[in-house]
Amino acid sequence: MRDKLFFFAAYEGLADRTNFADRATVPMPNVKNGDFSDYGVPIYMPHTTNPDGSAKFRAGNTLPAGCFNSNPTTDVPWPNMTIPQQCWNPATAQFLASSYVQAPNRPGLFNNYAGVVGRPTDYHQGAGRLDYLLRPNMSLWGRYSWGKEDAVNNNVMPIRDLTESVKTETATLHHTWTISANMVNEVKANYVRAEGSRVGPLSGKTNVVGQLGIQGASSDPIDFGTPSFNGAGDNFESLGEDAFGHPLRKVQTTYEYGDDWSLVRGRHVIKAGVDFRHENLNLLSHNLARASFNNPIDATAALDGSGGLSLASMLLGISNDSEVATGDSHVHLFRWTQAYYIQDDFKRSRNLTLNFGLRYEVAPYWHDLKDSMVNVDFSGPQPVIVRPGSGDPYQDFPSVQFDTDPASPTYLPFVRDNRLGHNLVFTDKTNWSPRFGFAWTPALGQNKTVIRGGAGIFYSPMNADPWFDFARNAPRSAKFIRKGQFSIVDQIFQNTGQVIIQPSMFTVDPHLKTPRVQQWSLGIQQQLAPNLTLEVAYVGSASTHLPHLTDQNQTFPVMSGDKVIQPVTYLPQKIASLGSYFNLFENATSANYNSLQAKVEKRFSQGLSFLSSFTWSKALDTASATRDGGSYGMATPHTYDLKLDYGPSVFDAKINWVNSVLYELPFGKGRRWGTNWSAPVDKVLGGWQIGGISVVRTGLPASCLTASDAAVNQVNFEQDYCEVIGNPNDGPKQILDWWNATALAQPTDQEVFGNAGRNILRGPKYVSMDFSAMKTTTITERLKLQFRFEAFNFLNHPIFSMPNPFVDAGGSFNTITSTAADNRELQFALKLIW
Repeated sequence: MRDKLFFFAAYEGLADRTNFADRATVPMPNVKNGDFSDYGVPIYMPHTTNPDGSAKFRAGNTLPAGCFNSNPTTDVPWPNMTIPQQCWNPATAQFLASSYVQAPNRPGLFNNYAGVVGRPTDYHQGAGRLDYLLRPNMSLWGRYSWGKEDAVNNNVMPIRDLTESVKTETATLHHTWTISANMVNEVKANYVRAEGSRVGPLSGKTNVVGQLGIQGASSDPIDFGTPSFNGAGDNFESLGEDAFGHPLRKVQTTYEYGDDWSLVRGRHVIKAGVDFRHENLNLLSHNLARASFNNPIDATAALDGSGGLSLASMLLGISNDSEVATGDSHVHLFRWTQAYYIQDDFKRSRNLTLNFGLRYEVAPYWHDLKDSMVNVDFSGPQPVIVRPGSGDPYQDFPSVQFDTDPASPTYLPFVRDNRLGHNLVFTDKTNWSPRFGFAWTPALGQNKTVIRGGAGIFYSPMNADPWFDFARNAPRSAKFIRKGQFSIVDQIFQNTGQVIIQPSMFTVDPHLKTPRVQQWSLGIQQQLAPNLTLEVAYVGSASTHLPHLTDQNQTFPVMSGDKVIQPVTYLPQKIASLGSYFNLFENATSANYNSLQAKVEKRFSQGLSFLSSFTWSKALDTASATRDGGSYGMATPHTYDLKLDYGPSVFDAKINWVNSVLYELPFGKGRRWGTNWSAPVDKVLGGWQIGGISVVRTGLPASCLTASDAAVNQVNFEQDYCEVIGNPNDGPKQILDWWNATALAQPTDQEVFGNAGRNILRGPKYVSMDFSAMKTTTITERLKLQFRFEAFNFLNHPIFSMPNPFVDAGGSFNTITSTAADNRELQFALKLIW
């Protein structure tokens, strides 16, 4: 075994006990008593009808007598900004008075609750490798690694604490056979397993939703917790647990097998190979299991839009966006993928090398082991719910059904005829990837100049998220989204029983394409001096068939192109049998990127190395992620004309300049000064290295948004763009006043949609510098001690996050309340090397 078997083993552990200061906005103490005078905003009795006589509240959702205004042409203010107890909603009043809502401990209406929060993290990782020489032309090596991380993501509001755990395992076996002097074959097998979990503080303990009397939510103990309450139109309300992201249990396993063969023949280096993957995913993730409600200010506002408080609407129990999901969405997904490639590196001449390659990939979409997923077929005049396989579509599902009356406007057929295939989406078999590159050393460059270029097509297979969302569909696990008309939080989901009417479905285009990226580059590299090079290159890409999750079935106004016809008239939802809000996963996004990149690099010599990289670029798309949105994301996609969403990508940094340097101080044994120092002096002062990394980046873009205009309240957008009447980026750039606020406004009810483009705003620039110092001291011939000091954000420069871009957020609009990076952090480390 001597000189044939080699091994390596390592262990790494981390115990992080970082604390940080955090703030949140909580209701003033008098709110639970119905008194809103602390806010100084007039509040009015809710109107039950619109000026045109239509109902503002959904059928079956009512307020107590004497607690509403039935006259749609007048305003009735609540006396002394106080709502009497007989008008309080029992569920929301009980929640506001509970221990889950903290009392302010700081002055003011915003960020009036503060505390020091700890986020303990324990991390352990081990790895090992064996190399074995089977014979002179054949070797075998294997590697195994294991890691486990446990963290408690505490929040200043304890009800939002999350306990997370991640465990990973990887194993690799690799066989290399040198068949001949010019032929090599490599066989590989890989195993990857990842387990993750995330639960809230009340999971398995306290069913607060049930205690509040809110019906329709999950009764599974793993889902226990509080509802989510958020204000729409101001920033005074964000209470309860997050509705998304937990509970989560995930086990993902991948088995990979591959073979790579290479042959050198004359001026050609030919390579070919195959890769097969067996992917498994077991996942439980219950979003909206505890219900979520948006309480709009306009429910308690005047007819002209003035006044109104989200917290007042909450106390009355009024929501304009009520969502809940029930049922078991645990899935067992798997698929096989395969890929083949061949390439040729052809040395056309002494100074010119050409590269030709072709790759083909087939990646069928995921299939559920129990055929428990459903999609929607829109190809006919009537939407049809489709389940894979054959037989009874309701088999092994909860005892519920869709509307089965063909004469009903909400009739929804449910079939199991395999019309969409085993995976509910047909496999894309067109993923051919040609590639070309070259490297040329011009004779005039005296072997100091190289020109390189290349182009290729690449595919990015999608993850399993959409197929998991299939499992959240009715009838297996029903999701109910009730937007637009007002609802009452403890009444809206009373009748979500045996017959499911207008379900909010997650659907995927059955002819989905694999996302495709076309990339190209052309650059020149010049040696300026020994160990010093300059590179300048143009790099670009164009992406098509990018997936995007769009909202469908909204109640749009009558329009001509992208213009709203006056007077505004709203149309009913296009598909009566589905909810007024459902998702469609489709190839709806395209993107492009163009950049000029420059790099100066000095390889380590004479005690110094450095790298300076500069990029001037522009990235544009119609959406920067599959689920692009969120609090500071884009508006709800304009499905009637997606070109309205074309703008800078969320990661578009016009200029990005990164520098790194490592310098060996010239003091100590064998260096310029201090060669004759005594051993004790040299061990303290000699052998030091210092280094640093600096980053300078222009500000990232953001969209100017609103969560309370007619597009939100009438069309059922999640959020909309604001109105632009000037140059918004010509502002004072101050923490409490960043953009030019006079150039941004709330869209009028007649406009319905804001005219601001996507990502028209620019946030603060990013400037940071890290510093390090390191010294290795020789103790014995085999034993060394390394000391390392690192300072992150060494100059303690404040790196501000994005200002609040919601024009309807009251005093918090256009203000910065957090940083995008931590303040200065110092780190000391010792490493024993033997």
